[in-house]
Amino acid sequence: MAYGIIRIQKIKVSDGGGLSKRIDHALRLHVSENVDKSRVKLDEFHGAATRKDVFQKIRERQALATTKRKDGVGVLEVVATTTGPRESGTEEEFLAAIEKQLNELYGPENVVGWYVHRDEKEVHVHSFVVPLETKKVEKTRLTIEEEEKLQEKLQEKKIKWQAVPKKPGKDADAKAWDSYKAAKKKYEKYKADIKPVLEELGFSKTETLLTCQKYCDGKAAMSALQDLWFKNVFEQFGLERGERNSGKKYSPTKLHKWQQQLDEKEADIKQREKDLKQREKNELKDLEEKKTNLGFEIAGLQGKIKRLETEETKLRQQAAEQACREAVEKYAELSGEKSGDVRKLIDALPAREGQTAAEYQAQVLPYLQTYKEGVDKYLEKKEASLQTNFNKKVEAFEKEKQTAQATMAAAIERVGQADYQTVKRQLGWWLNATPEQLEEKAADRRRKLRDSQEQENGRQRLSNASGPKR
Repeated sequence: MAYGIIRIQKIKVSDGGGLSKRIDHALRLHVSENVDKSRVKLDEFHGAATRKDVFQKIRERQALATTKRKDGVGVLEVVATTTGPRESGTEEEFLAAIEKQLNELYGPENVVGWYVHRDEKEVHVHSFVVPLETKKVEKTRLTIEEEEKLQEKLQEKKIKWQAVPKKPGKDADAKAWDSYKAAKKKYEKYKADIKPVLEELGFSKTETLLTCQKYCDGKAAMSALQDLWFKNVFEQFGLERGERNSGKKYSPTKLHKWQQQLDEKEADIKQREKDLKQREKNELKDLEEKKTNLGFEIAGLQGKIKRLETEETKLRQQAAEQACREAVEKYAELSGEKSGDVRKLIDALPAREGQTAAEYQAQVLPYLQTYKEGVDKYLEKKEASLQTNFNKKVEAFEKEKQTAQATMAAAIERVGQADYQTVKRQLGWWLNATPEQLEEKAADRRRKLRDSQEQENGRQRLSNASGPKR
């Protein structure tokens, strides 16, 4: 024995995406896996037969509503089908009975369209309905005068006036909520009792509403709707009604499962795109920070280079000054009458017989002049050598600095994937040197200059000690 089945899907006003997918399925704009594509041409469309027409007619009917909430039900999808073949009646009669029931239940003007599918296991009908209902609605807010009139009328009718129950707060206990539920139930009965009084006083108005309470508000309404469809449609074709209060729930078809999986994948893709954008944003921010820090590091290194250049110049000047100071002191020492070195030099020169002190001093002065000239030449040569080495170091440094700057600029342009440690290595040893290493290098340079000067002084002493050639 086959069963007649009626299913209703509520679609909210704001759920345009969900409605669009259901329209595509009904109009076979999207063909699911369980559809026999060779039989799609046997389907029939009644009413709005295109996607555009369906949406347009739905909007036109919804525009008639006096009030419309975004979270309210805007469309009903009604599906009439069977679990097996009918025992009596033709297919045309079965479809005509479904059309008649839809028009009687919802009104032909509210039935946007109904669509016969013969390309699946059983012939069934999809339809879209705008649940418009015109009814009298009581005022929810009364003026003081209207409230006084209502209370007088209730006294005449011997109906006790009741206030609207106040909903407990979030922190209320179970006892408060039980009291509120009991008061609310009592107030609902009170509203039903005073409804005729409100109509009599003119405190009600006629409104056109988007509502599905009449058709599917709770289990009782759905059960009554199933009874209605069974009595007016399914029973006359030998179809059984489903079991009452069976507790069974509607299991989605393969299309719905596929759609659910598709929605989950789309949501996952959107989340992945969002995460990717956030990660790119974070990486870009990190690169900007790294670029800024690298700029600070470059500025620090440039300052360090400048300090090294200053120290280099200072050391060179100190070495030259030291060499000059030593030469001047030596010359002054040798030119003094009481100097030990001058005395040794004079003693090394044999005095001539009958020669006065002034004559002997005149004999020594040429050697002192020769020594001064040698010192001056040494200082000039030393100065030239220091200047040449310094110029070479400056040129090498400028070349290394330009290479390093070009390397860093290229690295920053490649989306900031610069490795600071690599750049530092390319700048040379002195960029990575610690203050202790720099001090050690400066001390080593001063030591070499001092050793060179001492060697030169030693050679000069030996030359002076051997005496001038006659």
